[in-house]
Amino acid sequence: MTIDHTGSDRARTRLALSVLALCWFAILCDGLDTFVYGAVLPRMLADPTLGMGPGAAGTVGSVATLGMLIGALAAGPIADRLGRRTAIVAGVALFSIASLACAVAPSLEVFAAARGVAGLGLGGLIPTAISMVMEYAPRGRANLMVASLMTAHQAGGILAPGLSMLFLDSRGWRFLFLLGGHR
Repeated sequence: MTIDHTGSDRARTRLALSVLALCWFAILCDGLDTFVYGAVLPRMLADPTLGMGPGAAGTVGSVATLGMLIGALAAGPIADRLGRRTAIVAGVALFSIASLACAVAPSLEVFAAARGVAGLGLGGLIPTAISMVMEYAPRGRANLMVASLMTAHQAGGILAPGLSMLFLDSRGWRFLFLLGGHR
């Protein structure tokens, strides 16, 4: 079998790789936002302005996870109605704004609500990005491209404690949510 290397095939492959790169970055931010809470939690527990105890810490984590479940379930119909690009941009915007709200939250209740809202965007992003990458993938390369895409979430999970080690002592836990909100 001969592979056609026309300009059209190369252009489609470049487009697919561009879509993969943009979605990879969005999922990296998703992973960072998902895992930053665990990376800063000990410092948050010690912060008297929040008044967070271990039980409340678990509840906040659960609120974020519940938001992710709802976001993932709603992602398909939303992407079908608005388009995948719009759904991806909306998901990133939603969890970025919510992360900024976490950074300035004056109370535990506001912080928990912001984490729940962030979960909506986080949960909807991954399935929508997977669909988009598969749609643009060259024939026979969809599985490879999706596998490559999913490395981004783990990279974000590695980046969260790395940034925490760099900035937590000098800037505090709020800075990491502020940093996560600037995409």
